[in-house]
Formats: sequence, C-alpha cells, structure tokens
Amino acid sequence: MCGFYKPNSFKRGKDVPPVATATEYYVLERKDEVGVALAVRQDTDYHIFKSFKDLSYPACILNEASLRNKLSPAAQPPILPKLFLIEATIFLPFRKCYRFGLCFNRNSHDQSLVKEFLEDVSKLTVLYAQNYRPHLPTSVLLRAEYLDSLESWLLSTDTMKVLNAAKSVRSVKLQSSSATYSDYRLIHFTIMNGHVSKCGGIYVTMKTTAHVSTKCFRAGSFVKLDCITTEPIIGSISRLTSEEDQKLKTMVVFITPTCKIIENAGPFEENIASNIDVWSFLREALSIPGTTLGVQCLDLASPYDVLMSSEKTLIQTELGKLMITGVASAASKVNAGETRPIPLGLYTNIYDDDTTRVANLTTEEIIPFASALSNYTPTNQQLLIYEAILDKDLAIVLVESGFGAGKTVTAAAAARAKLILDKKCRILLTAQTNSAVYSFIASSNLPQFFDADNFEHWQIRPLVLQSHNWREKHGLRRQTFDLKMVMARVFVRELRRSNPKFACRTTKIHLISMFHYVIAFGEINIRDVFAHSLLCELRRIREMKLSREETIKLFFEIYKPNLFFGTMDMCVATFGLFPCHQLPNMVMVDESTMIQPIDLLLFTSKLARQTCEYGIRYVLIGDNKQLEPFNAVRAIASLNVSPNQILLVNGIEPLKLTEVYRCHPAATKILSNVFYSGRLSSGRSYSDFYLQSRLPEEMFRCGSLRAFDIRFNTFQSNKIVQSRSNEGEAAEIGFYAKRLIEEFEFLPSEIVVITPYTAQRDLLESYVPEEVRCTTTRKFQGAESPIVLFSATHDGSKSKIWDDEDGVNNVQFRVGSTGETSFVNLIDDDSVILVSLSRSTHFTVIFGNEAFLSSIPTWKNLIDAINA
Repeated sequence: MCGFYKPNSFKRGKDVPPVATATEYYVLERKDEVGVALAVRQDTDYHIFKSFKDLSYPACILNEASLRNKLSPAAQPPILPKLFLIEATIFLPFRKCYRFGLCFNRNSHDQSLVKEFLEDVSKLTVLYAQNYRPHLPTSVLLRAEYLDSLESWLLSTDTMKVLNAAKSVRSVKLQSSSATYSDYRLIHFTIMNGHVSKCGGIYVTMKTTAHVSTKCFRAGSFVKLDCITTEPIIGSISRLTSEEDQKLKTMVVFITPTCKIIENAGPFEENIASNIDVWSFLREALSIPGTTLGVQCLDLASPYDVLMSSEKTLIQTELGKLMITGVASAASKVNAGETRPIPLGLYTNIYDDDTTRVANLTTEEIIPFASALSNYTPTNQQLLIYEAILDKDLAIVLVESGFGAGKTVTAAAAARAKLILDKKCRILLTAQTNSAVYSFIASSNLPQFFDADNFEHWQIRPLVLQSHNWREKHGLRRQTFDLKMVMARVFVRELRRSNPKFACRTTKIHLISMFHYVIAFGEINIRDVFAHSLLCELRRIREMKLSREETIKLFFEIYKPNLFFGTMDMCVATFGLFPCHQLPNMVMVDESTMIQPIDLLLFTSKLARQTCEYGIRYVLIGDNKQLEPFNAVRAIASLNVSPNQILLVNGIEPLKLTEVYRCHPAATKILSNVFYSGRLSSGRSYSDFYLQSRLPEEMFRCGSLRAFDIRFNTFQSNKIVQSRSNEGEAAEIGFYAKRLIEEFEFLPSEIVVITPYTAQRDLLESYVPEEVRCTTTRKFQGAESPIVLFSATHDGSKSKIWDDEDGVNNVQFRVGSTGETSFVNLIDDDSVILVSLSRSTHFTVIFGNEAFLSSIPTWKNLIDAINA
C-alpha cells in the first residue's frame, strides 16, 4: 500500500542530503451511493449506469436473474423492459488518495505531513489492503427498486423525474468511455535512452516486462515519473510498442520544460525549466541507460460532470421539450422492439435548393449583414437564414449546410448584424469543441487590438471564454477579447481615469478591487501603465476588496458585453459567475449534429436557470451528413441521434446552404456526387490560385486542376486497444510534410495532418515537423486548412501492438440514413470519410493501402473519381 524509494541510482550534489520518498499511499474509505440509475439491456446482460455523484467508474453488469435478485420483489414487472430506471444502492471500491512526493529526511520542515502520513498508515490492515480499489475497478449493485420505463419518466409532468431520467441517459456516455478504466499501480520501468527535442523537451524511451493496462497507458495519456526528484515529473506517452510475444513493452514518454497539465493544478504549474540546475539534472538523469524508475498513470479526469453535478432543477425550454420528446419516442420504440427509430426518406430532399423562397428584407437590414460578410454580396440562402434570425417569433432556427458552405461565416455575420439592429440582444456563439468555437472567432472579424479608451462607443462588445489548456496545447496566443485580458484592460482604463484621493468609500472598494485584479493578472506591468503618483494613492487604500463574483459583476457593469464565444461546457461553468440580466438571450450552436440530444436539453436548462431568461432563442447549425454524436452502447444508439434529426422529425423546416466556398471546385464536385447526390455546387473557380500549382508532378499530379492526390502504400497497421496505428505510413507522411516545408517553402501553419485514429495521431506527432498540427477527424470537424495530409492508417490487418487484456473496447454505434443501427468502423464510415476529405481549401493528399481502401464501396467510388 505504500512504496518508498531511495534514489541512489542518480548522482546528487554534495550538499543534497539523501532522502527517502513516499511515492504514494492510499486512504481507504468505503462509499455506498444511492440514486437513480438506468438499466440497459445489452444482449443477455443488463448494464447499470448511475446518474449521481462519482461518474468515473464503468457500469455494473449483471444478467437478468442476478438483477431480479437485487430488485425488490413487489415492484418487479413480469417482463423487464430493455431500458428502465431503478433506485440503486451502489458500492464503490475504495478510493485512492495520492500525496505528492512526501520527502522524509530528518531535516523535514513539514512535520504535519509526516504525522498525517503515519496516521493513515496506522489505518491499514490486511483486510483493508485486500479491498483496495482493484486493477479493473467495478462498482457493485447492492440492491435496487424498480421505478418505471425510461420513456415514462421522460414524459412525466414531474420535472424531477424528467431530470433524473435525462441524467441517466447522459451517464451512459460518461460511464461507457474507456476513460473510466484506471490503473494506478506504480510500474517498474528501465530507461533505454533519452534525447532532447527541438522544442527543449525530453523524449525518454523505457521498457518493462510487467503487464500494463492499455486503457490507461495509451498514447497521449499522462504519467508520473517518480524516484527522480522529491516531486513527481509529469510526462505524456508519445509511442507504445511491444515485442511479438507481448512480454517486453517499450514506451516513449515526452516531458516538457513547463510540466503544465491543467489550470489550478498546484504542483504541476511549476516551470522546472526556470530552475537550470533541476532541468540539467533531469536531462542527464533521464538519458542514463539502465536507470530504473517508477511510472504511474496520472488521473486528471474529474469524476463529476459539469452538466449534471449541480443540477437540481430542470427548466424545459421549447428546444428542450423537443429533445425530450425525441429521446422518449426513441426509448419507447427500443422497448417495443422496433429497429427503425428514424423514418425512411428523412434526408432524401434535405439539400434541395428551394428557389421559390426569396428573402424579404429592407436595405437597412441588409447593409450591416453584407458589411459583416466583408462586403460580399450575400446569396439568397444566406439572406433567408439572416431573415429567420431577425424574426423574433421564431424560437428555433434550423440550418442544414453542406461542408464548406459558409455556415460559420454566415452565422457570425448574422450575429453581428443582429446586434447592430437590436440593441437589447445579447448573443452566444458556441459549439461542443474548442476547434469549432475557434472557427467562430476567426469568422467574426474581431479587431486585432483592444482599444480600452473607446469601447463604450462600440456596437459590438465581444467576450471570449476559451480554455487555457487547449490554447497552450495548440500554441495559440491569448485571444484579444479573452475574458481575463479584457477585464484587466478595462480596469486599467478605469483606474487611470480615477482620483483615489477624493473618492468615496464605495469607489475606493471598487478601485482597490480592480487594482488587485490587474496585479494578479500578471501580464501587465503596472509601472508602465500607471503614473507613480497614482500607484502611491492606490496602495494607500485600506478598504476590503470585492469577492471574485462581485469583481466580475463590476466589470460587466462597465463593459456590457453583448457577443460571447465559448464551448458549451465552458459557458455552463462560467455563466454562473456573471450577472444574469447581462447574459445571452440568443444562442447559435455550430456543429450541432455532434451533440447528444440529452446534452442539449441539460445545456438549455442550465442556461435558462443561469440567465433567468426562459425565452432564449436557439439557432442550430450543422450537417447531418457529417459526424454525429459519439455513442458506445448499441442499445441506446437511437436515443443519441443528432438534435437536427429530432427537429426534422418534428417538422422543423431547415434553411439550407448548398454553395461550397471552402474547397477546390474539383473536390466539391467529387464529394457532392459521392455523398450529396450532386446537390452541392462550387462557389470557387478553377482559375483561382491554388498552392498545388507550385508542386511538381512527383509531389502532386496535374497541379491546380486537381484537389486530391493518393499515395498508396503497403505498410502494416497495428491495433492498439480501441485505436490503430501505422508507423510506416506515419514516417512517409512525416517525410512528405518535411519536403513541402524545406524544398517548396510551404509554411508549417498551412499544413494539417488528419487521421481517424487517436493512436495514429500521437504517432504522427513524433514524425512530422513540430509546427505541423496533427489531429483526429472528430476534433477537426468545423475547421479548415490550406493543405491536408490524410492518414487512412488501416490496411485491413488484425495485428495488435499491445494485447487487449482488459476486455473493453471504446467502440461506437450510430443510426444511419436507412434508420438501422450499425457498428461504426472509422475508416469505412461515410461521415468520417466526408469530414476528413472536406477540410482543405487547396489540396488533400491521401495516404493508404490501395487494396484495402478499394474493398470499401465509398472509398472505391472516391478513388475512381479522383483517378478519372
């Protein structure tokens, strides 16, 4: 239960005393949790998904006989439905508490930690140790009470029943993810070699013969390296390999100089590179072959969900009611044994352009919209969308847009124009992913500089709520209108205009609160922006500063933002701090087809409660041909169709965008014929300049006349649990990308490498130039790049790199256009193929196995069209 290491294998300075480090220990606490859970029948077993408290455990699995033994006999129906709710009492395995690098030498100053550690150790007995959270943690259903079928609670007039049912459905996504499987053992590794990367980080190659859980130790996951310093070193796994007999595993871990993982993470925020001695010692120590160290998976996931944890009430908006109706209808059909929850022919004419409808807008209304489109003449389709957004009687607007048809640009322009015409309107531009939100920001033509002296005269006052971690990971600077940046600059302006010497008490409280915020922000040198006399006056103020919420409220009273940007999760987490009367009353959701209906229901409920505004209008923008919500449980696939599909079923008439402006006209023609029955047209010309015209025939065939090139290979791919990688293909793509940059002088920022597989993405990052972005298809939906290199990865083989001993795969199921539920195999899924090949504005190069791709009908059609 407790491990000690005395790091004698590392050379330490003469003045550094030897230490023994308690690498980890556990506080054992049994937890029984009670609440509403969803029972889902999968084949012959029932999976129990709990909707309360800690959601980091996978579902309980019981056969029907065992489940009936747990249920109260009196309330059991003769035949159990496939989807029903129970009041469950669930026992959770003992939880682990980790104490970071406790250093036990005789000169330790923090004796309280030593005392706490010894008290915890005294609690450990053989019995407790046997009940320690197992390698594969499994919660146990102790007893249960049958409540009702899922659809009955969803359609109940009791909002608490509806809320609990909705939470139960959402919990399926959270508890069926492979992220719930945790292996916290300290595993013995031996260093093989280490080298410094171009960015200054360290790549450490190490090996072990121990069994390693591939659910936790996978490419991209974070690990702690103990026994090197008195504090654990944080790294991320960049590559996983093993010998054919699966006994010897090799792992490459990348350690950055900053060790930053998440915001407010305490020990991880320290920049170890700033301490030259420590960083030099690490680089030397991690390069010594034969050095042993302990490696442990780092659990960064919160067991609580932002949409569910604090939700005690449900406010049913008009959009939310439609989502409930759609999910309840699907649940009813599942329990009735129906296999087609979506009507046939729903998508048949969805992209037909209705030329009979003409927008009825005045010149005064059109001018701000055209201006927001950078003075491009808007099409009739764009004007119809804009007209619907201006119509205050429409609570829900549905937009169906083909790939690259300008849906994000149109929505952003319509939002700006709406704010100019309606001074009382406040709009949120949101999406489920950071990439889609970033596209919203890029399409909104926000000023490059924040002019704090004149913002009160602006008709549009933006505010960006962006993830610090995502921004740092992708090497992006802080956005000009980032919340913290704008607050600091607005407060600087107010302070420079103030006269603290003659201010009243209330004003002094405001001034000292703003002053403290500017200092804490850390990116503004107060000596550069404030006169010496003003600084002296501000420092003389002795009033108590405002709380965080009151300081934010003060900022809102000054700035009065009316255009918000942020992911759905970020908005839910942040809006509770903002004054409700200044929150958005219109929400535009991009890539809405990727959102689960229940997620949208809970989001609209939280937003209505936080804003105290029940009449929020919603604009849903998406493409049913592209990626749909992720779902890993076959039995509930029909409950997780996109919100757009539910709105179509309920008779909401979609507005359409069918003219493609993103892609090369040759790409638009091919993709339109294969995926849209030829209903999309191109808004670009062959005579435009395209980057491929700079490439010779060996690099790209036919120059600017083509948009696609295929480079076939015969490299073997390997399965890594729920993902797949292909090292030969990754190396070939890396070589091709380097040639584009070094020989033909393309910018690394112009190139993006896309693959459907997370394992291949992680592998590609070690082969392509560091400035080139590698991402997955799902993460890049809604974004674009001049050049895309697509790695198909799969070659049809079934070989594995690491044996899947844990027995759980992160698979996906969806309801297709025919209404049938089917397994999603990434490389032959039409939506994955479409999104992957429609991201480039100039050209796409496809890398893959010819024989395997040609065996897939959609790929065969694409290859024939490209080679025609």
